[in-house]
Amino acid sequence: MVAWALSRLDDLGPAWRFVDRVGASNRCFSGRALSGLLSECERLNCKKEVESLTTILVASMNAYISTVGGTGIKVATTKTTISPNLLFGNKGESSRSISESPVGGMRSSDWCSAYAKELRLHNHVVSMSPSGNPRAVCEAIEQFGLANLSRIHGGKGGHAPTAGQWLKVAGGEKASLLLTAARLAAQGSGLQVLEVGTYCGYSSMRIAAAFPEACIVSLEADPALALIARSLIAHAGLEHRVEVRIGHSADVLPRLNAGWREGFKPPFDFVFFDQRGSRYSEDLETLEHMGALTDSAVVVADNVLKPGAPAFLWRMVHGSHYDTQVVSVSEYAMPGVEDWMSLSIRRPQWKRLAAPENPQELCRLEWEADQMRGQADRRPGIGFEAWARFSKRMRASMEELGIHP
Repeated sequence: MVAWALSRLDDLGPAWRFVDRVGASNRCFSGRALSGLLSECERLNCKKEVESLTTILVASMNAYISTVGGTGIKVATTKTTISPNLLFGNKGESSRSISESPVGGMRSSDWCSAYAKELRLHNHVVSMSPSGNPRAVCEAIEQFGLANLSRIHGGKGGHAPTAGQWLKVAGGEKASLLLTAARLAAQGSGLQVLEVGTYCGYSSMRIAAAFPEACIVSLEADPALALIARSLIAHAGLEHRVEVRIGHSADVLPRLNAGWREGFKPPFDFVFFDQRGSRYSEDLETLEHMGALTDSAVVVADNVLKPGAPAFLWRMVHGSHYDTQVVSVSEYAMPGVEDWMSLSIRRPQWKRLAAPENPQELCRLEWEADQMRGQADRRPGIGFEAWARFSKRMRASMEELGIHP
């Protein structure tokens, strides 16, 4: 929290001195603790600081990997210089080359275990897919998600022993809907895409593989996940078309017009929201206020039923500036669990309407969705049965408000 607060200052000197002092005292940061500072350093093109912060995170993750076995992560420290030949060596080479970098006192910590699933995913993809083949990389990610399913299935009482091992990617029916929406948004030979919520880079790679002319900007609040995504995107040979930016959407979106590579600037033809559902409305308002959307932009939102984005759906369905269709889909690698995705096309100026005032019931539903989301982020997570029950309750509540697929 201190590192994040200091990163909000105009002068980053105090934040950097704080990080240096904590590292020298052999204490550790979680990945998210460094998000704001790393985002600001990248925005200001502070290459030395970006390299040091990245080294802290990667060294900790590779030290953790060495305790459980696997191939360490090796990424270039500036986002514009990632290349496949810089990615991975054997475990000894990659761990040594990064963990012995001069970052005083930083050690691996328990926070790394929170990324055990994503680190295993990383190792699986690199070992099972050839470099430079994005379709093979996406298939390897899907295979990993389905393999995890066999570990999860069969939990009792709504909590599977490894409930947190469910892979949070928009695969299966969701991927098909995402590509259909992207085709609606494609204008001529180009497609400008904004994704909020990178996770491990699966959706942005699927879009890039299907649309060779697409340029994709993807935002990820968790630096550890962003580094894993950058590594997999580079392995797929897509680092020149997929730009992963670190930082919370509330911080990064207002600065979309500054410091972006040519071809990765707004306005965007296609937006994919896959972050915290309670952020969807505010982030969309920011994009609209900035003029960051084309006149007929397509907006797709995932997980609007599970765990839900009630206020966003109310705005998009009842009035709003968009023609919206809500689609019922099966959650990827989670049998028997329903989710919804929304697909919205921006209306012409003369057809845009203000959404009616939010009913009081929406506040309760928003609260329930955030509670469920928070529980899912903690251990042991949420099992399939609990998710299925919650989805049914949320669907019934949304249908009472006139929102249904």
